Amino acid sequence: MDRRWPWSQGGMKAVVWTDAFQMTVMLLGMLSVVVWGTTKFGGFGDVWATAVNGGRVQFFNTQLDVQHSGSLWTVLFGTTFVWLASYGTSQTQVQRFCSVSSLKKAKAAVYINIPGVMINISLSCLAGLVIYAHYVDCDPLKEGKISNPDQLVPYFVMETMNGVPGLPGLFVACVFSSALSTLSSGFNSLAAVTWEDFLVRHLSLTSRQEAYVTKLSAATYGLLTIGLAFVAGSVGSILKGALVGLMLGEAMCLWVVVGSLLYGSPSEDLPTSVEGCEGAATLPVLGGHFNATMHRSPEEPQ
Repeated sequence: MDRRWPWSQGGMKAVVWTDAFQMTVMLLGMLSVVVWGTTKFGGFGDVWATAVNGGRVQFFNTQLDVQHSGSLWTVLFGTTFVWLASYGTSQTQVQRFCSVSSLKKAKAAVYINIPGVMINISLSCLAGLVIYAHYVDCDPLKEGKISNPDQLVPYFVMETMNGVPGLPGLFVACVFSSALSTLSSGFNSLAAVTWEDFLVRHLSLTSRQEAYVTKLSAATYGLLTIGLAFVAGSVGSILKGALVGLMLGEAMCLWVVVGSLLYGSPSEDLPTSVEGCEGAATLPVLGGHFNATMHRSPEEPQ
């Protein structure tokens, strides 16, 4: 509630300033993961060599299989259309473009944004390589210490950075900043669209009253989002998909969702290992037809 209030009161100016601050926190959080993880592993050279040997670094994979998400062509064409849609048609971006005084300034804002996006994506990729190098011989997902791949980064932070004052908190702030920066833009955009496309033709208000209505709309959308978050946490996956489809309301998105549910996506998980996990051993069972991984505590005899 307290984080949603400045956005509903300050409009676009508040959104821009909070986004700038939150972007700084995000970069610091990811940078802390990269620097600390690299230092713990022995240096960036060792991290890079481990990633290359494990097949995690592929710059020029030119295979033409469209089902392979990591090829050069898939990444090139896929990200091109993603960023074109984001910067060309997204309500949050178009609203920012319209808030400046000229087209020249809007173009300048995009050009200034490009280095920041490159740094953000590069730090995310480097953080992934660092975490892979740390768990190259002991995959916590296969070992059962985590139940979802999304838990890998928080698990790494708490395992390796827990003893450093401030770093776990900085990472938590990084996660919240990344979520709140998107929410702030979304609330403000929804309020603007609601006024311009639905309310302005039915209400005759002064500029001061219009500002109050849009602020109230932003706060209302924030409350609805909180309510949907509570509901989504207690319903099944089918109802979640129905709610998402209802909110998006675009035939193309619905087509993609239905296609993914019916046919799925090919699994391209690269191999991981648990051979380096403490107290783990793989033994043959039932005449060698099956394998079982047995875990032994450090106190048990060999």
